[in-house]
Amino acid sequence: MHRRVPELARPAATPLAVRSAPAPCLAVSEAIERLELTGQPFVLFVDPDTERSTVVYHRYDGHYGLITPAE
Repeated sequence: MHRRVPELARPAATPLAVRSAPAPCLAVSEAIERLELTGQPFVLFVDPDTERSTVVYHRYDGHYGLITPAE
């Protein structure tokens, strides 16, 4: 009996951008505004309330998603 070997993941087609500037300090509403203005799929920012990195992104259903670090 032959075991099926999974295929290796292929590199993503999305280009990677590396910036030396620190993430901006924004309120969630400001990050959403920046998301809309830039047309990017997500925005990484520092939440001034928690002083931690946070990500806001476009969800597949047209709403926004928010990724925050665990407490």
